[in-house]
Amino acid sequence: MDQSLTDQIRESRLLLKNPYAYLDDEGRFSAISSVKKPNLSMSSDIILNGKRKGQRFSRADIEKFARNLQAKMWRNRSQLFPDQALTSPIDILDPIVAFKYLGYSVNMQDSLGQYKPDGAELYEVAGSIDTIRLEVAISRKPLPNIRNFTAAHELGHAILHEGVGFHRDRALDGSGGGASRVPMEYEADTFATFFLMPEKQIRKAFEDRFLTQEFKLNDTSAFALSQSLEEISQKLQTRRDLSQYLAKVMRYNRVQFISLADQFNVSVTAMAIRLEELGLVDTEF
Repeated sequence: MDQSLTDQIRESRLLLKNPYAYLDDEGRFSAISSVKKPNLSMSSDIILNGKRKGQRFSRADIEKFARNLQAKMWRNRSQLFPDQALTSPIDILDPIVAFKYLGYSVNMQDSLGQYKPDGAELYEVAGSIDTIRLEVAISRKPLPNIRNFTAAHELGHAILHEGVGFHRDRALDGSGGGASRVPMEYEADTFATFFLMPEKQIRKAFEDRFLTQEFKLNDTSAFALSQSLEEISQKLQTRRDLSQYLAKVMRYNRVQFISLADQFNVSVTAMAIRLEELGLVDTEF
């Protein structure tokens, strides 16, 4: 089997979250022909819906672009995810599949080496994109949730920015920089946030778990977290502490579930920030 096919199988297994995909009962590869790029194409111009690529965008603009892409991916989910029976819009929030939808080739590599920009410190490259050749590379070195945000950040560059050429990024978890970052990087971060953590799905997932649209820490909610209010208040000193706790907790009101951070495949801090942005955590805590 040639290396390119091996890489395709490995990449597809990552997407399917199944390390045994494409093996028959005797441990040999089968159904290899199904490891293909989707027979679809999508232009970033369609996603931008009349806006000019490369101009500065507001957060509202970027959220609209992310929703456009999500809607088109959901509409074409049977072709984009031919081997999966998807039941929730959360299931299509995959930046690697989105890249292929845009006509990019995607390479997962064990390492992308290190890079030292002029006047800056040396860092480990976690992702790179070539918007001219339509190529993106993602390093396997960072944790899966970091890889996922980095890939979504590169996706933001692909959709929003003109003439990026070859561009390298360090590992990104969605927690740093804010509006103080270079505008292009801030926009890519913002796109990643909206693509991976869409408001409607976050609100629903939060309410399903915590039975409210604004979590307030009191005797009742502390008891549902299997702790006393005094006990948990000693652990959680700030609103960010509470947000991070809710992002990673896996049990509430005696019900077990996947944490919000794990369900959306993002870091605990990125999810905590998103919960605060949406007003889901008591602003007076």
